Amino acid sequence: MKIIHGLTSDNIDKGSVLTLGMFDGVHIAHRQILSECVYTAKENGQQSLCLTYHPHPMNVFHKKNDFEVLTTLEEKLRLIDECGVDTTIIIDFTEDFSFISAEDFLSDVKDKLNPSEIIVGYRTTFGYRRQGNAETLRKFGEKHEILTRIITHISKGVVTVSSSEIRNLLKSGEVEKANSLLGYNYNFSGTVIEGDKRGRTLGFKTANIEVNDKQKLIPMYGVYSAEVLINGEKYKSILNIGTRPTFDRDFSIETHILGFDRDIYNSNITLYVTDFLRNIIRFSSKEELINQIKEDISRVI
Repeated sequence: MKIIHGLTSDNIDKGSVLTLGMFDGVHIAHRQILSECVYTAKENGQQSLCLTYHPHPMNVFHKKNDFEVLTTLEEKLRLIDECGVDTTIIIDFTEDFSFISAEDFLSDVKDKLNPSEIIVGYRTTFGYRRQGNAETLRKFGEKHEILTRIITHISKGVVTVSSSEIRNLLKSGEVEKANSLLGYNYNFSGTVIEGDKRGRTLGFKTANIEVNDKQKLIPMYGVYSAEVLINGEKYKSILNIGTRPTFDRDFSIETHILGFDRDIYNSNITLYVTDFLRNIIRFSSKEELINQIKEDISRVI
């Protein structure tokens, strides 16, 4: 997939099929939109384009810059690429960009990209104060003879698939439900750092993780089943996110990797969270904690 930074006509074929949006998480609804774009472009012998933004607008509007995202830019681009998109255009979402009206934004898109068709989800918004929406796009398309297709909402059971719904599920520990909306196991990457080596005194060596991107959403405090990707190989693990009240320790992310005993300090690993096992609790003794860890492992094997 070709990646272009900024809205430019360079290396863009006229008459391409375009989709646009934030695409945080690239969940199953996003992928339906992206797949429609790719399929239509191939059927017409055209180029498929995806226009997206970085950073997340919420981290521009909120000066604390602490809005948590489902995917880093690198992760998002990888997932879009997996959908078969030919070219992705990344717009630098700045405060100045946020003041551009919906009409001016669409006019710029038309002038620079000259798409023959635009495909978006029904909840799409763009332009100053999100004043542009699917209806705005439809009217613009009619005026300028650009085909527009609006993908209606996609639900999983009674839940409408959206990035905000997935964030809520992860923050409440409902990882299985979140994964079903994503279409893959939620994951985050980090560097293995030195910990207090408490785990090995219990007989369960753990790897302490420092997450690479501070804006990446980390699921609710708890103990989870997970898979760890290390040097291209996956291993089952028990993942602990939160404090360690039995030993009065502060927040940490650590994982006990089953059947693994190599030195991976300073290595970058990826954790795929598969299921919530239990809440974090204070145990009355070290022996009680050891028995609980053994029970946790039995649920993962």
